[in-house]
Amino acid sequence: MKVAKTILLCSLVQALYAQPESLDSLKKPIELSEVVVLDQSEKDPALDFYKSSRQIGVENIMTRMQGISMIRRGNYAPDLVRHGMRNGQVGITIDGMQVFGACTDRMDPATSYVETNNLKSISVSDDDENGGCHSANIAGGVDLKIKEPVFGSGFSGAVGGGFTPNGKGYNGLLSTTYANNKWAINVNSVYRKFDNYTDGNGNEVLYSQYEKINFGTNFRYRVNKNQIVRLDFILDDAYNIGYAALPMDVAFAKARMYGITYHWYTKGFFKQITAKGYYNYIDHAMDDSKRPDVPIRMDMPGQSKTWGAFVEAQTKSIKTHSLYSKLEVFSNFRHADMTMYPNTSSEPDMYMLTWPDVQKTSSLYFIKDVITLNAKSGIVVSGKLQIDYNQIITEEGRKYMEPMGYEGPSTYVLPSLDVEFKHALNKNNSFLIHAGYASRGPSTSEQYGFYLFNAYDGYDYIGKPTIKAEQALKADLSYQLATKKWLIESSLFGYKIQDYILGITATDYDGMTIGSNGVRVYDNVSSATLYGAELAVSVEIYKWLDAMAKATFTRGILEDNSNLPLIPPLNGLFAFKANYKSWEAMFETEFASSQNKINEQYGDQKTPGYVVNNLRAIKTFRLKSSALNVELGVDNMFNIAYRNHLDWGNILRIGRNFYVQVKYSF
Repeated sequence: MKVAKTILLCSLVQALYAQPESLDSLKKPIELSEVVVLDQSEKDPALDFYKSSRQIGVENIMTRMQGISMIRRGNYAPDLVRHGMRNGQVGITIDGMQVFGACTDRMDPATSYVETNNLKSISVSDDDENGGCHSANIAGGVDLKIKEPVFGSGFSGAVGGGFTPNGKGYNGLLSTTYANNKWAINVNSVYRKFDNYTDGNGNEVLYSQYEKINFGTNFRYRVNKNQIVRLDFILDDAYNIGYAALPMDVAFAKARMYGITYHWYTKGFFKQITAKGYYNYIDHAMDDSKRPDVPIRMDMPGQSKTWGAFVEAQTKSIKTHSLYSKLEVFSNFRHADMTMYPNTSSEPDMYMLTWPDVQKTSSLYFIKDVITLNAKSGIVVSGKLQIDYNQIITEEGRKYMEPMGYEGPSTYVLPSLDVEFKHALNKNNSFLIHAGYASRGPSTSEQYGFYLFNAYDGYDYIGKPTIKAEQALKADLSYQLATKKWLIESSLFGYKIQDYILGITATDYDGMTIGSNGVRVYDNVSSATLYGAELAVSVEIYKWLDAMAKATFTRGILEDNSNLPLIPPLNGLFAFKANYKSWEAMFETEFASSQNKINEQYGDQKTPGYVVNNLRAIKTFRLKSSALNVELGVDNMFNIAYRNHLDWGNILRIGRNFYVQVKYSF
């Protein structure tokens, strides 16, 4: 089942046009349920459906993955949603490293600090399928694997650039690799710059500009035949980022990520042991200095520092069992504040902590047993226990939250348990049944946030120090039909979440933000229910023509039968791809139905459905040991004026958008 899911999702991905690399004999594949492979180690026909020049953003790939939607507050750094859940309900890791944004308004999700040029793969899965790498959550998560050079591959690289007139967007990439049989190094970078774009009505969307540079490098050293050490570093700096749906922009968003990994491939009871240490620092600053006519100017900087380490081990098969376990410890510090500058010099500046020096220290242990029952059936049993210790570490910070009920550090014990049964009916048909229990502690904002303005519903939000953890029962049923030319997979999923965390209107508090609708305090409501269905189809029509389609439906209901806010409607895409000699062309249709099941109290508005068409063609010129790729395309080719239901502020998406991209690989 997971192998088939991998094939299906690979058929959706936009993978790099690059020379194939030889397999590293020491690298062992890790089975993931839904994975997009960006860096091919060997030729795989399933990867040929949906290719990319690596000059697009990570979010453009992720939105084409099953069950994934994006909350957009602007043209940069959308926020991930899976099965209608977001924020702390979905885990995000970068090569297994815990990463937490530094923005109180979630304008810098972890996915915004990496680029396709330094990624190997993107996997989306439930936590039981992904090695328990995510911090405690309800909806599983996403792991972005960092690209690594292959031993013995010699010298290679790529350089490219692109331009789009809508928004006057420029991008460029550079990647170089050198590797012998003992050591290997990769250096890569991406640069992007976009001005305000024009929507389908021909109107300029103000504050939709951004500029960024991303640099990544990793170094691998073969200690001996069975041991490898790897060093990773990522630098990501973005500047002058506009957020059209928000009252503030971002002056800068900076990230520094470091990792050191030790792989040991043994011949004993354990077939593989991996140990990793990591540290990342994120510095982020919101400001409104480029907005005209603001009532009072302000800036809101924030910082996030995370360190952690884990060790994981995979055993050889013990009769019908194969065990995997992981032990991890990590700690995250977050600080954010706000300074308001009155229009008259006679008034003093006003200062306030919004994340009052919060330290979260966690330890988790995960174990999974893959049990083979017979040639057609198997069971996977997994469990995780995470313990969070949350506290405010400064006296100033504690004073902010004491009126909200803060009495000292809090401890959350967060267990999870999953059972999965797989059965092959015959060589073409199989099904999977999964049931589990999960829990997750509150996010920093939900527990300790202090007057955080939410532009979606217009309320200031305050955290509750004594808030309870969410607990969920979850289940899904999947069916797959796989033949020589067809791959069809359908699934049903459902979650029953107890102690669901939601902002509750507090009439005894006054709003802090000018023009706010009031104050909401995060608290637990009795329960919420989410359920939905997914369908994905891939077919080879002719040897030169493939087609695929996918669709996802999600429904969310609160305990009082009101609708959960920010739930995506039925959405999906159709695509046809043709390959002829050195030419490739693809026609794609993205669609979403109207969303009328909304919660107006939390800022939802009804949105109409839309259909948007994209067309692209790529010509490859082979030049002995190198290649030149020229790509021409147009997104939203009929200039439709539309917005997705999860787009804030009624901001329309980009209109007709021609582009040209060129890449030279050697």
